[in-house]
Amino acid sequence: MRGAVALALMAAVLAGCAVRSYKRGEEAARAGDWDAAVTYYRQALQEHPDRSEYRIALERAMLEAAAVHRSKAQVLDREGDIAAALPAYRRILDYDPGDRDSMRRAAEIERTLRDQAEAERPRPRIDAMREEARRKTQTPLLSPASKTPLDLSFTESSVREVLSTIASTTGINIIYESTATKQLEQTITIDLVDVTVEEALDQVLTMNVLWYKVMNPRTIMVIPDNVQKRMQYEAQVIRTFYLSHSDAAEMAQVVKQMIGIPGVAPPPAIVGNKTQNSLTVRASDRVIGIVEQIVTRNDRPPAEITVDVEILEVSRRRAKQIGVNLDQYRVGTIFSPEQAPGSGDDGAAAPPFNLNTITRGVSPADFYLSVPQAVVNFLESDSRSRTLAKPQLRGMEGQELVLNLGDQIPIPSTTFSGVAGGGAQFVPFTSFQYQPVGVNVTMTPRVTYDDEILLELVVENSSLGENVDIGGQSLPRIVSRRAETFLRLREGEAHLLAGLVQERATRALTGLPGLIRIPAIQRLFGYTDDLNDESDVIMLITPRIVRTHELSQDDLDPIHIGSQNRLGLSGPPPLIAPPPEAEEEQQPQVPGGVPPEPGAAATEQPAPGEGTAETPQPAQTPPGEALPVEGQEQQQQPTPPSAARVTVTVPGSELAMGGGPYTAPISVVGGSRVSTMSLTITFDPSVLSVRTVQQGTYMNQGGVQPTFTQRVDPKAGRIDITVTRPSDKLGASGTGLLGAVLFDPVAAGSTQIAPSGVATAPDGSPVSLQLDPASVTVK
Repeated sequence: MRGAVALALMAAVLAGCAVRSYKRGEEAARAGDWDAAVTYYRQALQEHPDRSEYRIALERAMLEAAAVHRSKAQVLDREGDIAAALPAYRRILDYDPGDRDSMRRAAEIERTLRDQAEAERPRPRIDAMREEARRKTQTPLLSPASKTPLDLSFTESSVREVLSTIASTTGINIIYESTATKQLEQTITIDLVDVTVEEALDQVLTMNVLWYKVMNPRTIMVIPDNVQKRMQYEAQVIRTFYLSHSDAAEMAQVVKQMIGIPGVAPPPAIVGNKTQNSLTVRASDRVIGIVEQIVTRNDRPPAEITVDVEILEVSRRRAKQIGVNLDQYRVGTIFSPEQAPGSGDDGAAAPPFNLNTITRGVSPADFYLSVPQAVVNFLESDSRSRTLAKPQLRGMEGQELVLNLGDQIPIPSTTFSGVAGGGAQFVPFTSFQYQPVGVNVTMTPRVTYDDEILLELVVENSSLGENVDIGGQSLPRIVSRRAETFLRLREGEAHLLAGLVQERATRALTGLPGLIRIPAIQRLFGYTDDLNDESDVIMLITPRIVRTHELSQDDLDPIHIGSQNRLGLSGPPPLIAPPPEAEEEQQPQVPGGVPPEPGAAATEQPAPGEGTAETPQPAQTPPGEALPVEGQEQQQQPTPPSAARVTVTVPGSELAMGGGPYTAPISVVGGSRVSTMSLTITFDPSVLSVRTVQQGTYMNQGGVQPTFTQRVDPKAGRIDITVTRPSDKLGASGTGLLGAVLFDPVAAGSTQIAPSGVATAPDGSPVSLQLDPASVTVK
């Protein structure tokens, strides 16, 4: 009676809690606080899972909460505050996991933020050292006096005459190798229309099986193109490539397969150093350039992921023992005519006696009986256990991630060895190996180039069973359940693995033969032992990408290496130095170049059809002046480029006290040939303080290592940044990240982060800038 009353009171208390949570959820829903409503409805549904009105209210609140966060996320996304929009998209997925658009946008934002964080990291020192090594590897560059495109025509002229005309037109000197006489006397007919000096030399020499070597900035040597002459005149270079992510042996094999082409003279030598994890190559400078491209594109960092694992292990054991249990189901008889026997089983302690005693007669007093002890059992037990683990694993793709939750069980292993050499006796030696027992998870991830995660998963749930006897030795028995699967998941997509259920039921009936089969009296003369074991393992796996493969467009572009017999990047090697005064002609976004300076004389343009072009004087073309285009007046002014936009982006219009640091990227949009940029950023020092100023990657275009200087005046609230590309002739163009400032909130208030500054092109001409400030409020 008391038990029934207690159960009724407990049910009433639980029902009251559920009703109270439901009412609070209704109040939160009427107030529009859908997050709180979801929390209260969930509490009510947990107390009463069978109440349909609770379930309907929870689903309605989850849909409303998802709609509220969806609207908030879209507003923040349109404003460009993607860092604040990401938590809103994640809340949408908590309420509505089937929203594919929110899942896709959240993955895109995570990828963008991850790329921005990687771009803000300072470049490692090894990159600048590699750039310097690349510069030192280059052969001398030819610098002709005139770099005007050639417009020449030859009919039945000897190769020597053609080369002499090109030399006199461009102001270079040509010497000939002694064995090239026969090829130089051959006659050719060729039209060279609007070609550079490099293209003209390449066309003429290639069609006559010749090549040239730059001796100094004004002189080349023309040599027959064969294996012997290549080995005699082509300079060899030894370079060591230090690998950061790849294995030296594997990289050496890749390079050998790619450039180990029969007929290449001299053949390159490639050696991998396992100790230093480096690759040493001896080859010509044209082949070294190919090797560098192959190494750079294959020495990529592996992707990294984190895996959130939630493991729930539930086990239940029910046992029932009832009936009469006899310690020995047998009756012992002892015959001892001389004295009473001692205690023991089956008369093991009965004393010996003389057989002459029997001659005096045997009486019932000489016999003793041992009766087993009876124990009445009426035991029933029901135990439940619940184990929860939420570890987070992080690792690189291709490497195993191992998680062991359980115990280590020693497993004996016995070996036999002889006592002495040649002896017949053997002595056993026993060692122990520990085997994990519990929940064991092994994962091998791989990240695809579409940002999907391939997961090779092995889950094993093992437990210690009853011991087994082998050769008189009791050994542990391990009960195991194992599942192997291969998954393909998107980033942040959860996978539920369940069904590793184990049920074991054991029933033992012990008692007197025959009597234990009679239902009415089997409890009086028998003993029943029932044991039921149930266990289940539920696992939730959620992988997330920490670092991608960090591929760039250069990694996907093809490598043009010339023909099989003439290896080299982009056909012939870059032997012609770029013109220092007319670099604008190579920029398609500035068709007319920079306007000429007032009073400067223009360079003379050769008339169409002429076979030679007059060599201009260097003083006639001031730096920064472009050559006139045919059909246009020299005084025609080109359309000036649009101004580059420099913006400082803050994480949000409101920053919280105690938060941060907050990163404010400095971006350049629509820049054109920027060689030097000086910026001054001002702010209110009573509201914000600067922690660090980091360098971006915008001025690193073309492999140039810029000079980045910064100075922070914390009292005045001023940051001075200067970025310069040394020895630059092209400049940086397009859109990119110039740098980033890490701010810490100091006190509540509002301030404007205002940039100002100037920029110049490689020729010193100014570059127009449009500077956009940002406003922020600290609360």
